[in-house]
Amino acid sequence: MPVILVEGIGKIEFPETMSPDEIKRAIETDIIPRGSKSRQSGREEGSGIQGALTALNGLTFGFGDEVAGAAKGAYNAVTGGSFDEGYRDTRDYVRGAVEQFRKDQPILAPVADISGSLLQAPLAAGGMAARGVASAAKPVMSVLERVLAAAGIGAATGAAQGAGEAETMADVPEKAGIGAALGGALGAGASGAGAVVRGVRDQIAPRFSGAAAHDLALRRLGLALVRDEKTGEQVIRRMEKLGPEATIADAGGENARNLLDTIATLPGKTQNQVEGLIRQRQVGRAGRMDAIPDSLGGATSGDKVLQELQATKEQLSAPLYDAVNRATVLQTPKLADLAERPIIKAAIEQARTNVANRGQDAAERFVQDEMATGQTPLRFWDDVKKGLDDVIGGIKRGTSNSSGSTLRSAVDVKRELLAELDKLSIDPATGKSVYKEARDAFAGPAALQSAIEDGRSALTMSPPDIKRALDRMSVSEQEAFRLGAADAYRDKIGTRAGQTNLLNAPFDRNTRQQMSAIFDGQRGYREAMSTLLGEAELKKLERVGRGSQTAGREARMEDLNAGVLDDAANAAKSAVGGNVLGVVSAARSLGSRLGTPESVRDEIGRLLTLRGVPAQEQLQAMEAIIRSMRMGNSQAAAIQGVLGGSLINQ
Repeated sequence: MPVILVEGIGKIEFPETMSPDEIKRAIETDIIPRGSKSRQSGREEGSGIQGALTALNGLTFGFGDEVAGAAKGAYNAVTGGSFDEGYRDTRDYVRGAVEQFRKDQPILAPVADISGSLLQAPLAAGGMAARGVASAAKPVMSVLERVLAAAGIGAATGAAQGAGEAETMADVPEKAGIGAALGGALGAGASGAGAVVRGVRDQIAPRFSGAAAHDLALRRLGLALVRDEKTGEQVIRRMEKLGPEATIADAGGENARNLLDTIATLPGKTQNQVEGLIRQRQVGRAGRMDAIPDSLGGATSGDKVLQELQATKEQLSAPLYDAVNRATVLQTPKLADLAERPIIKAAIEQARTNVANRGQDAAERFVQDEMATGQTPLRFWDDVKKGLDDVIGGIKRGTSNSSGSTLRSAVDVKRELLAELDKLSIDPATGKSVYKEARDAFAGPAALQSAIEDGRSALTMSPPDIKRALDRMSVSEQEAFRLGAADAYRDKIGTRAGQTNLLNAPFDRNTRQQMSAIFDGQRGYREAMSTLLGEAELKKLERVGRGSQTAGREARMEDLNAGVLDDAANAAKSAVGGNVLGVVSAARSLGSRLGTPESVRDEIGRLLTLRGVPAQEQLQAMEAIIRSMRMGNSQAAAIQGVLGGSLINQ
């Protein structure tokens, strides 16, 4: 039986009864047309498989043939066959299929290869985020950072795919080097093209969409807070500490305030908004600073406070003074000596007058003749002490002709008298002085009045003088002293100059020591310092939008436009040519010529001046955007780099 080799079809056997002419006619009229149709059908069926293998090759950096060969070789080894034979045959088959697909489908082949390559991008982005060192993981990337990130990924994937396309191991270094160079350049170019698109988007979209303006404003705010090294949650906590008056600009830091300062110097709604906020803050400052005197003695001042204090103290101290009225003290040489001093004699006369003014019988009340018996009613000496308070008060108010030295002498004599009476009035059952306990509860109207007057002069006293004055006072007198100091602070807070002086207190050692001496305990002092520090922080906003234009402000204005491109044609040309520096230069150039849209500026100003719950809601939304930007930057850089790297094989 004759066998004929038909080109493109293979060997065909014909019956011996057929003549050569019949065989020729059969081949030309039947076998060849039928074979052509069969080949076409086979090609169509094979193209789908070839396309899949081409995509697999892109996904595996050009190592698809080796991967398939290794899988087949392993299968052969497990089933008793030859690993080498399975590996070699399958590898060659995949290579041939990919090459044939590239020849048959010059358009679809690159699409399949690149599509497979792009599946690598999420893995690359995840790797960058996991390492935490790539600039693409930053919330907001500059053009240079994005281009370099994409170039790095492009170089890496280009090298891997170049190595995968090498026919032999000897070709790997050369192919990998060429792939790295081309992949890096094309990855950088793709990133530059992406920057062009983003720049145009940020210029156009906010002008027609409030949502786009809001999102871009949140990104700008996020960049400022990142530079202040603050998260949204940290800003929220800081606002709560500064009080209901605090805005995002107050709690954010210098970069946030600088951003508001820049926006307030440009045309838009922010200028008037900031001016209104500053005026409102200035008017309310005195009320907020009143927390300092309020902590010393309530929210009121003047004679009413003294009257209320006296009534309260007198009522609470009544049982203690009942014990004083029943007690007697031993007449000691010290008491006899004190009774002969002129200031005490004047106090005794004042005490007689006070008793008479109360409608009491001075002769019955004053049993001074009992001193000769060795015992004196303690109430007598209490009346003398109160008379001495009146004398001292008159000297302080200038209603007597006594000099300053007389005042010091009177105060010293009073201290000696009280020390002696306290020692003589100790209750054996409790070991405490009956008279001191009563005096601490209520030192008497004149003593409280004198202590309040001393407190009103406290801001002109040195810290040691304040401490000495308080040490000489009973507990009730110390309370009255602080009421007087509260009045002095209210007077000071009532003027702008006084407010400014107090706001410097945290940075002035003498003023700090003075306040520490006045306040009762360190807790009160710390709360006062916290109030002043918080108000000083709020006062910083008054500098926003004022003053001359500076180079620093101009730099911040340019920074607002860092994502907008200058010349799309130059940027595209640089990107196509793989000119990284050209892409960066073009990107920075437009930043100096185009401004942030007014709608975005207005939204930035609105966000920065938000307070309370609305501010917290926007800060939380900003955190979500920053997280999305961080992942988006990683994926964008990865996609651009992988795309650039995959193009070297097309």
